[in-house]
Amino acid sequence: LVVIAIIAILIGLLLPAVQKVREAAARMKCSNNLEQLGLAVANYAGTYESKLPPVCLRQPSFASGGDGQTTLIILLPYVEQDALFKAGMTGNPFFNSNTSNGPVRAQTIKPYQCPSDPSMVNGYAANQVGQWGGSSYAANFQIFGKSNQTSWGNSYIAQYNIGNIPDGTSNTVGFAEKYATCGSSGTLWSWVGFDWGSGVSWAPTFAASPTGQWNNPNWAQVPLIQPNPYSN
Repeated sequence: LVVIAIIAILIGLLLPAVQKVREAAARMKCSNNLEQLGLAVANYAGTYESKLPPVCLRQPSFASGGDGQTTLIILLPYVEQDALFKAGMTGNPFFNSNTSNGPVRAQTIKPYQCPSDPSMVNGYAANQVGQWGGSSYAANFQIFGKSNQTSWGNSYIAQYNIGNIPDGTSNTVGFAEKYATCGSSGTLWSWVGFDWGSGVSWAPTFAASPTGQWNNPNWAQVPLIQPNPYSN
């Protein structure tokens, strides 16, 4: 009985240490993912004459349907997902293109997943399992777009390039952690854009002007900054 009691005490002491190590490893993984996103932006800027990726890129063939590509889509080639990006470019809209593993939107991407995100299930937003790949990260609308504008059309292209961000790249938050699921909405890496469906409530961004519903936008509002996806 004494031996069993000693073993039980040792296990009790060991478990918190194991949990701390596990959380430290998850934190390191999350930090590495954010670093990879930062490097992806820098590499994108190096390829496109210092331009920053927009919060939504309207391809000419997509314009009539209101479909586009958000920042996380645009950065796919720079996070070692070039094959998936090329697969998405074969169809219209991007998210509905097919791969050998199903539609693009259903693919899960490791660099977009935080191990500590409790709202993500095997790479999916918890309310979209098997349907839409989730993201634990979101782009700062203040950097990759223009908020507080009169319309969506004035909002989706970055207002700065990588060299003239007012506070400099070292003092500016480009990406932040964001829950993959929040109530009936969430964060989806392949979401079309901000005036499609319920707009910004599914988009991988934060600090955006709220749109409300797609048929009742209000882009002139002051941006909201909060730790969960925009919702009522």
